[in-house]
Amino acid sequence: MNGGKAGAGTFNIRIEPNLKTEWQTKLGAAQLEPVTSPLRVEFFAEAGGKQTKIRQRGYAVLSIPYEANRSENGLLVVNIQSDGTMVYVPAVFKDGKALVHSMETGTYAVVYAKPLTFADLSGHWAKSDIELLAGKRIVQGMTAQAFSPDRQMSRAELTALFSKAFALPGDPASASFSDVPAGAWFAGAVQAASKAGIVAGFPGGDFKPDEAVTREQMAVMMAKAAELAGAPLQASPAGRTTSAAFKDAEGVSGYAQAAVEACLNAGIIQGNPDGSLSPLAPVTRAQAAVMVKRLLKTVGFLN
Repeated sequence: MNGGKAGAGTFNIRIEPNLKTEWQTKLGAAQLEPVTSPLRVEFFAEAGGKQTKIRQRGYAVLSIPYEANRSENGLLVVNIQSDGTMVYVPAVFKDGKALVHSMETGTYAVVYAKPLTFADLSGHWAKSDIELLAGKRIVQGMTAQAFSPDRQMSRAELTALFSKAFALPGDPASASFSDVPAGAWFAGAVQAASKAGIVAGFPGGDFKPDEAVTREQMAVMMAKAAELAGAPLQASPAGRTTSAAFKDAEGVSGYAQAAVEACLNAGIIQGNPDGSLSPLAPVTRAQAAVMVKRLLKTVGFLN
């Protein structure tokens, strides 16, 4: 049994010598190949010489060595659930080590993912970023052949994207809002992102899962996610307002100004070719994928 420190507690690690049959089947179905043996990671709080199993309140960083004979773009780390389901976990690959950012106990493995693409991405400006996230199993298409990059994203869909990209632990049986029924496909993601402080509901207890998300609303979510990751986005230097370079900067709502400025300063939001920010425009699936990729790289969760 190996161990180490994670915040105020400890973590123990053991190696699962062989992939169980159901895990191997799930890997193949997801077009994934094992690169390392699974590692079982458990977090404990230690007091008075006694250990109590806990769930992390923040991210612990685990280092998993692997054989560096694959393209880093095709590598990812998954948390293997008890039923064999593979859940993406943020990780950076460098010098034969995967630096994994995790909040919860689990069985982790480095795997290689076969590249994914979609027919409707041919010639699209966001093609490479979408394919990168699809390869990491962070985003998926509307069908096996279509990503629908210019389709608007709903609050439920974008919340699910953030929950997956940041591997937020959630409980799908827990209803956080009056219009998010327990068991809905997005219930676990909404509960996790709400608990993490990335999303919030509306007065009256509604979440409005089918409502479109604006670009400035996504900026607020990204700023909160960066803070959760321990890498808060920095505001523009004193005396300089990055958004002033855009012709519609005055259209940014007051509540979102700080987040938009921080996202612009970090290069996560870059505006439109016509020199506008379009802060109130709905976010498309392509825009969301590109900005989430930039955000993950900015906070050190993606190569």
